[in-house]
Amino acid sequence: MQIEIATSFIRRLRGLMFQKNIRVNYGLLFPNSNRVHSCFMLDEITVVYLDENFNVLDLEILKPWKLGKKVKNTKHILEMNKLEYENMTYAKRINIKVEV
Repeated sequence: MQIEIATSFIRRLRGLMFQKNIRVNYGLLFPNSNRVHSCFMLDEITVVYLDENFNVLDLEILKPWKLGKKVKNTKHILEMNKLEYENMTYAKRINIKVEV
């Protein structure tokens, strides 16, 4: 899976808003974030709540114009296509390899 890291203010602000047909096998990681919203989203997304070591704490499918749930100890958030929910259901940890 290709994971983009939202590091700039603009990328974090925009997230996956206004995107239709978000690619499968793609995710947008928000480091140091503990909650998301889906305002201006065109489709449902899978939201994965991660702790500081990228262990999966919880996940949900978030519909447009909703606020994601508050999950204790969340340090990072991963947003993906709604179809990834099934694949993430059994995940316990996300391994991230940074390629330059």
